[in-house]
Amino acid sequence: MEQSPTEKDAGAGGGGGEAKMCENVLFAEVEEVQMLIAALVGLDAAAVDLDEEEAVTTCEKLCTIFDRYQEQGQLLDKHLEGIIKPIMNRARELIQRQPCSSTASSTAAHDTAASRDSRDDGSASFPVQTFSSRLFDVLLKVVYFLCKVRGYKPVVQLLPHEVHDVEPVLKVMQGQDPTDHERWPTRYVLLLWLSILARVPFDLNTIDSSGGGVGEEGSLAKSIIELCRSYLADSGLAMKGASVCIAQLLTRPDMESVHIGEFFQWANEVLDTTTASDGGADTFRVTGVLLSLVEMFKRGNRSQLLEHVDVIFDNTLDLVDTVGATSSLLRKLVMKLTQRIGLQFLPPKIPTWRYQRGHRSLLVNLQRQQGQGTGQGSSGEGGGLSLIHI
Repeated sequence: MEQSPTEKDAGAGGGGGEAKMCENVLFAEVEEVQMLIAALVGLDAAAVDLDEEEAVTTCEKLCTIFDRYQEQGQLLDKHLEGIIKPIMNRARELIQRQPCSSTASSTAAHDTAASRDSRDDGSASFPVQTFSSRLFDVLLKVVYFLCKVRGYKPVVQLLPHEVHDVEPVLKVMQGQDPTDHERWPTRYVLLLWLSILARVPFDLNTIDSSGGGVGEEGSLAKSIIELCRSYLADSGLAMKGASVCIAQLLTRPDMESVHIGEFFQWANEVLDTTTASDGGADTFRVTGVLLSLVEMFKRGNRSQLLEHVDVIFDNTLDLVDTVGATSSLLRKLVMKLTQRIGLQFLPPKIPTWRYQRGHRSLLVNLQRQQGQGTGQGSSGEGGGLSLIHI
């Protein structure tokens, strides 16, 4: 590993001792990483399902290299695209090989929602893993380690976000078993992937193969919302991924206000139950709800959010004296949410120095020039041409 040693005198009284401080100055293992990734994506999925030792060993080598840059994740920025692109291209191939049927997807979504509802009640869990690929899990684990070292925001921007990926990724996410504790990196990365896919610049109705409207049961938007709501009670990183995903979806410019209103009503019910239970509520669910609200108020449009602020504002303040008194994380989220709600009430102030483009119309200018020419002709003054300002 190439390092830049910096030598400093260690003796405060002029002693002869010296201390050497070394830090990375570049991503020295880039060629080794590229070779390992090429070997990983070249493995056969069926062979890995039978014997995963080679894939797991390669993944561990990559993760060990990435861990060395935990304190200097910015050194990976230049190479992130070259690392993520082949991994995600291979993951897309594995997804596209799965049979895709809107009926099957709707059935899986219904079964998944029903099973998670039963899991929330403390009974049976998700009955079957409808999508299982060990190579797929290993690939997404590498992406998770990149999120761990560099943060999820730079990584999410480099994930594939084409329109034809929306429904297959949603279907794979619906086919995950939330009780399988070994595959939590897969669920986390899938939710992050779904969050960038939720921002595709097309009407969700036009890419929804179920044929339902945006607000109907089984529609694409409704399926994503229900999926994210179920993972807001997760005790792992899937909670964070679900909060980012649902915030990205509900703050779309074309998203109907009714979806935001329904989510705020559901969030208010969760918070109201928490304030009335004197600390006996589901802490993970409350944390997930607060995380999603914080993300929504960070990304959402002020005029759209103001319509629903009153629904959750009172219960948000009440949380300070209940769960906020015992949990530092919840106290931080409550303070952050209160701050962002307060900013929504402040009237926007437009700087006087800001450039205002105004409204310019060539037709209006032509009509104005014709009127001036007619007036000048009737008074017998000048007949020359004048400039048209656009």
